[in-house]
Amino acid sequence: MSNIFDLSLIETIKSLKEKNFSEEELNRAYFNRISKFNPKLNIFLSASENKSGIPAGIKDLISVKGMRTSAGSKIIEHYKSPSARKVILP
Repeated sequence: MSNIFDLSLIETIKSLKEKNFSEEELNRAYFNRISKFNPKLNIFLSASENKSGIPAGIKDLISVKGMRTSAGSKIIEHYKSPSARKVILP
């Protein structure tokens, strides 16, 4: 298996179907990478660890219930959306 971070989305899905790694292993790898590099790069406002699905970054101007939705603004930097929308990607 090649480096998990070098896989395209299609290759990642194929590897999951072939059980080269689990969804939990995929999510753990990305979460660990974010935890390692984000303090220096400051790319993500927050990160939460998932056990299933394919990891995705959600821009902070998209309202997702319970997540910070600041659109990069200092004025509303602590705003959390009360909306009931869930992010579900195919």
